[in-house]
Amino acid sequence: MKRTALESLLTAAAPVDGPLYLCMTSDGVPSDLRDPMTLGYFHPDADLAFRDWLDFQGRWAGRGVAVYLDDEALHREATELAGDDAELRHALYRDRLVSLAVHEIAHVHEGEHGDALPDTPDEAVRVRGLLAAACSIRQSKRTPWIQHGPWWIRACLHVAHRVERLTGRRVPLSLCLHTDHYGLSSPWQYSGALADEVEQLAHLPLAEVRQQPMPEQFLELWRADLASYYQANPEKLKPDMEARAA
Repeated sequence: MKRTALESLLTAAAPVDGPLYLCMTSDGVPSDLRDPMTLGYFHPDADLAFRDWLDFQGRWAGRGVAVYLDDEALHREATELAGDDAELRHALYRDRLVSLAVHEIAHVHEGEHGDALPDTPDEAVRVRGLLAAACSIRQSKRTPWIQHGPWWIRACLHVAHRVERLTGRRVPLSLCLHTDHYGLSSPWQYSGALADEVEQLAHLPLAEVRQQPMPEQFLELWRADLASYYQANPEKLKPDMEARAA
């Protein structure tokens, strides 16, 4: 799937404020903004960090949302799995790319991100330095589901459903949510706990979906996952509580 087609699909399914910039490694993302530890990332001011590169490509159209996607790694994975089967390789790659994009766009829509930083050369340099530093270090071992909480899970399920409606193709929830990696219940359990919410609220902007109360069954599943995690890792409870309070 071409970048421009994916940008158009995501913009139709889950519009963001301003232009959507998918910063894909196959387009030559600068080395200092590539993260070898993750397939994708989103930061509220990443567009400033990528601005010079986007401008060089002739793509910069003002402040918006920039998302990093390591599509080259996805293509290598699909090739390893499919071997000489070109049709299977294409399908595996497409599923992985769309799922990764849904995952990252859900971060955009999971909550408010505060006021945007000023659009100045100094801020662009500063934000790029911060992102480059984050990309160059291995993160310390942390609670696996941090930054992938209930608001993000809910947003991810809504975005996946809207993409499916537009394309007529299934979005593999296991590739979007990776709940096994985060030590959480399966994507299908969370999807079931939302019941028909993704269909019933599909007409609403995602910002309005956030204002709707979460289904109690969904919250109960999340609370059960937290309880299970901290029962197995009691030493994590105090530092996690302190980090959230900071």
